[in-house]
Amino acid sequence: MSNEDASVEELKNIGPKTADLLHQIEISTKKNLVEAGPVLVYKILQHRFPGITLNALYALYGAAHDLHWTAIPVEVKKQLKEAAQEDLDIDIR
Repeated sequence: MSNEDASVEELKNIGPKTADLLHQIEISTKKNLVEAGPVLVYKILQHRFPGITLNALYALYGAAHDLHWTAIPVEVKKQLKEAAQEDLDIDIR
């Protein structure tokens, strides 16, 4: 199995609760996460499940890049936070 075929449960930073939430929005593999992008996935999670924190965004980015979320450079975290604050022109329900 290639790394992109890994289930979300196998990814760094993804615990059972987050994995369950990801499955509920049809993100079940690393490939799904990478293709959708951590910022979009985070924004969908925020929309569907109020209370999702910025740490979830960092965890998703780390999972997509095989990094522990604490190893993400400060500048990248800043860029992620800015991207997460931008409005998306999509319909998510």
